[in-house]
Amino acid sequence: VGQGCQIYEDAVLFWKDRYYVAILSFKCLDNTQTVLLKMAKHISSSINSDGPLPGILSKLPKNKLIEKSILYFNHHAWQNAFYYLGDDNFLNITKETDAVLAKYDKAENLQYLMLIQYKDDQKARLALQSFRKDYLEDSNKEILLLEDGYWLGVNQKGPFVMLVIHGNSKKQVFDLLNSVQKIL
Repeated sequence: VGQGCQIYEDAVLFWKDRYYVAILSFKCLDNTQTVLLKMAKHISSSINSDGPLPGILSKLPKNKLIEKSILYFNHHAWQNAFYYLGDDNFLNITKETDAVLAKYDKAENLQYLMLIQYKDDQKARLALQSFRKDYLEDSNKEILLLEDGYWLGVNQKGPFVMLVIHGNSKKQVFDLLNSVQKIL
């Protein structure tokens, strides 16, 4: 439906052109999903044009990218879509930032890449400082082993901040960070 969608038992969410559509049901019956999908298709067909994809999507490395996992957003609540980082907006994600979260399938395990584009280098630097202070207890390391046994990598290049989350090894995290930096 539309240019991208998510279908749940009690909801259909999609976007098309400049519109984001959320159709929700507060009571699920046997045919709820069918009815919601029919409504979504009708609304989608009423929107006559497609919109351009956000430019930040072109910055994602293609190797091992799980295309259907890509989540574009500009509200910090979505930073927890695949891996819980916290409720605070320590990355300063606003409606003026473009953020994308994607899954990468490595032989060892699944890891996640979050890439955030700010208006300028200074806003990116401040966001990274905030993340380091609030989430990493002021660590200046680029790659860290977390308490859960997985590796996390963070870096900045120009107006972009990148995080590799849930890495199985330091090298795995380094390789994905390096891939993003080459694209940027």
